[in-house]
Amino acid sequence: MNIDDIVDNKTGKSSPGKKFREQWLDDLPTNQWPSYIDESARLIVDGIFIGETDLTGADFSYETGEYYRRGLAESANIDISNTSLPLGNHSADKIGLVAWTFNQLREEMRNSNYTSYENPSRAIEAAINKSLVEKVESGQLESENLETIRLPESASISTLVSEIFCRPRSSTYIDLLFETIEDGVTSGLLSRIEEPRMVTPLWDHQREALDEWLAHNCRGYVDMATATGKTFLGLAAVAHHFGALHPHDRDLADERVRHTEDERATVIVVAHRDLILDQWKREFDIHLNIPEKSTTQNGEHTAEFEWGDVHFWTPNRLQNADLLENEIDLVVLDETHHYLGSSGFGSLLDDLDGHLLALSGSLDEANARTLERRNIPKLFEFTLRDGQRAGVVPQCDWDIVFTPYENQTRLAETTQKCKAGMEQYAGGVPIPDQIDVDQSELTFQTLSEARSVTQTSLGRELKEHDPEFREFASAVKARQLTKYNLSPSISTVTHLVLDNIDQHKCVVLLETKEEIRKVTDQLQSRLGDSYESLVTVLDDGGDLSAVERFDHDQEQGAIIGVARTLGEGIDIEAADVCINRGRGRLSRSLVQRMGRILRNPDGEKEAKFYHISGVATREEALIADEDGVTLLETASQLLDWGEGFRARPIFDVDDEAGLTERGLANLESAGQTAIENWTPEHYEWPTDEGVREELESLCSVVQDKDGSALLSIDRVEHESTSDNQVSTHNPTDEDATDTVKFVAADGGAIEMVGWLYELADAATDDMDGFVEDAVRTYVQETLQYPSSDATPDADERTQIEINPALDAVLSVYAENNSRTAVVHAAVAEAVRDDLPKLLNMVEVNSSQDQIESVMATLLEMNDE
Repeated sequence: MNIDDIVDNKTGKSSPGKKFREQWLDDLPTNQWPSYIDESARLIVDGIFIGETDLTGADFSYETGEYYRRGLAESANIDISNTSLPLGNHSADKIGLVAWTFNQLREEMRNSNYTSYENPSRAIEAAINKSLVEKVESGQLESENLETIRLPESASISTLVSEIFCRPRSSTYIDLLFETIEDGVTSGLLSRIEEPRMVTPLWDHQREALDEWLAHNCRGYVDMATATGKTFLGLAAVAHHFGALHPHDRDLADERVRHTEDERATVIVVAHRDLILDQWKREFDIHLNIPEKSTTQNGEHTAEFEWGDVHFWTPNRLQNADLLENEIDLVVLDETHHYLGSSGFGSLLDDLDGHLLALSGSLDEANARTLERRNIPKLFEFTLRDGQRAGVVPQCDWDIVFTPYENQTRLAETTQKCKAGMEQYAGGVPIPDQIDVDQSELTFQTLSEARSVTQTSLGRELKEHDPEFREFASAVKARQLTKYNLSPSISTVTHLVLDNIDQHKCVVLLETKEEIRKVTDQLQSRLGDSYESLVTVLDDGGDLSAVERFDHDQEQGAIIGVARTLGEGIDIEAADVCINRGRGRLSRSLVQRMGRILRNPDGEKEAKFYHISGVATREEALIADEDGVTLLETASQLLDWGEGFRARPIFDVDDEAGLTERGLANLESAGQTAIENWTPEHYEWPTDEGVREELESLCSVVQDKDGSALLSIDRVEHESTSDNQVSTHNPTDEDATDTVKFVAADGGAIEMVGWLYELADAATDDMDGFVEDAVRTYVQETLQYPSSDATPDADERTQIEINPALDAVLSVYAENNSRTAVVHAAVAEAVRDDLPKLLNMVEVNSSQDQIESVMATLLEMNDE
C-alpha cells in the first residue's frame, strides 16, 4: 500500500492519480499507458483540465509516475522487482518527473519563437548530454565515466524515457540526470542546445591531425581515406574554436587561436553537393549535439546560433557570395579534390587567408600544389590501410540474420488497437462543430501519416474532444515504442555461437545480464563438459584480465558480454567472428562495433559480423504493408552502410527459430506493393541518396522475383589490399612531358590519341581536372561502352595516368582492351560541342572530316 492508498482510505476520496487511472487508463493495455499519459501531459501544459481528475502541473509527475513506470515495464517485459535496469532501481516519482520535464521541454520548443528544430527528441538529447559534459568540466564526474545517450529520432516522449530507463545505464549517469532536471528549469536546458561541444572523443589519428593543424596556426590540409573521420575532424575544429572539445581531448586546446566571445563568429563549410552539406548538418547533430534544422537548397543554407553563423555552401555559391568582404573566422573545405581545380576557385583561396582546414581523400599533385602555393600545407595523411590497421575501417563479411521477435504478445495487443483505429478512421477523423477545418487534413492511409496527424496542433485539439481518437493516437505511438523494445529470438544467438565456436574466436554482444544468463544456460546445456573451456563471460566491464586471457591464450571459443561495454569500449585483437543481437531500431553504433572489435584476425581466418534482426511473424502482431516497408527500408540502410566500408551485407533467416524464406518473401512483397501504391501521395522516399538507390533497386528485384529478394543477394568478394596488388608503374623523365598525372598514387596507364589530347588541352586551363571530370561524367551517364575497334586510329599517342578509383570502375564495367576507348569516348563527349572552335586553336595532322568521323563513331553508342 502506498501513501495515496493510505490517504484514500482515511479520507474516503481518491487521489487525482487514481481518478486518472480509473477514468482513462484502466480500459487500455498497460503497455499503452506511457504514451497516453504523455498525451494528457500536453493538455496539462496547455492549461486544460482532464475530466474530473483534479490533476495539475504541480502534481502530475508524481500522481502518474507509478502508472508510467508500470507501462514501461510491461512494454519492455521487465520485472520491476527483479531487474538491474534503472527502471527497477528508481522511484516512480522520479521517473514521472523525467517524463513530465521532457513533455514540458518539448512543448516549450514547439511553441518557442527562438527554436525551430524539426526533431524535438534530438534537442532533448542535446540538452541532457551537454549538461552531463558540464559535470565533467566542473570536476563532478570523471571523463572516463562520462556516458552520453543517442535517442531515437523523432520519437515519442515515452520512447525517450524508455531508452533511458529500460536500457543498461550507469548509476552515475542516472543520478546526474535527476540532478540536472531537479536543479534546472527547461529554459536552462534549452540554452545549452546550440553550444558547439563535442560529446564524442577523437580517435588517436584524429587527435594527431588536429594537433598538427593547431600547431600550423590553424591552416592546412589533411589527406584521409574514406570512412576514417574527415568530417569528424572538421567538427572538432569548429568545437575547438567556438565551444569545447570532448573532455578526453581538452589537452589539445590552444587558447591563442580560439575565437573570442566578444563578437559573433562566421564559419563557412564548403562541399560540392547539397546532399554532402546536409550530411554535414547531420554530423553537427550527432557529434556537436546541435539538432538539424532544415535541408540545403540551391547550394546554400545558413544556420544561425547564439555564438555565430555557419554557412553551408557549395563552391559556386561561395564564389558568388559577398560575405568574403567580411572577416571569416573559419573555413572548412570538404572533399576538396572535387572543386579545387574548377575555374576561379584557386584564386578565391587567395581571399581566404585566415583559419582554414581542407579535407580530402584523393588530392592529386596539381591540387596539392595549388593549396601549398596559398600557404595551405599538407599536415597529415591517413590511408585506407592505416585505417584497417587501426581498426577504424573494418574488413569483414557481414551477415544480417532475420528471426522472429522474442515475445510478440504485447505487440499483438497494440497492433490490434492500431488496426481497429485505422479501420475506424479510414474515411477521416470526425470533426467537432467547433473546429473549422477541412476533412482532408485529418485523413491518413498509413500509420506514419496517422502519427503525424496526431502530433499536429489540430490533432492535439481533436484528442481533447475525442477520447477514442486520443486512445488510437496513444496506440500508434505505443506500437512504435513496443517495436523499439523488442529483441530478436535469443535462440538465434545460441544457434550462431554453436555454428562458430569450435573453429573461431567469437565475440557475442547482448543487451543485459539477463540475456547473458539465458544464452549461457542454453550453451551449457548443449556444450556439456566443453562449456568451461570454450565460453568466457564478461560480467564486470572493468575486469580486463578475462578479455586478455581470451584474446591471447584461447585458440577458439566465445566471449559473451554486454554490448555497451564489450562492443564499444574494449578492443579484442584476435576475434574473427562477432554476433550482435539487435533491437527494434537501427543504431549507428552497429558500424562502430564492427570496426572496434573485428580487427586483425589470426592466420587465414576471414572476419565475419552477424547482426541478428527481429521481425514480427504472428499474424495478429503484423501489419504486413507497414512492417514490409520497414523491412525494406532497414535492409536498404544496412546495404548503404555496408557500401561505405566495403562490407556489403548478405541476408539470411534462422529457420530453426520459426522464420521461413517464404515468410520473409511475403513481407518483402507486401512492403514493395505498399510503396508502389502509396507513392507519391502517401510515401516519402528516404532523403539519403544512397539509401534511396538501394531501396529502389531492392523494390525492383522484389517485384520480379518469386522468392526472397534479400536472400538472393550474393556476397561481394573483398579487393586485396596487399602490397603486391598495388601498381608500381613510375613514368620516366622522358615520359613526363607527355603524361597527365591525376594523383600521386599510380593507377592504370592509358594511351590517348594525340589529336584528341590536343583538343582537350585547348578546351581547358586544367587538363587534369578536365579529363578526370569527363571520364567520371561519362561513366555516370552510361554503361554502354564503345567497342575497342572504335578507338581512334592514329600513330601519335600521349600517355596519361588514370585516377586509380576511375581505373577500377573502368576495369569492372569495360573489358581490358576497351578501357582506352572509354577514355576517348568520355573526352570526345566533353569537347564535341566546341569542336569547330577547338580545331581552329590547334594544329593536328588528321583532317577535320577524319576527326569528325571518328568522334561520331565514338559517341554513337552513348547517344543511343
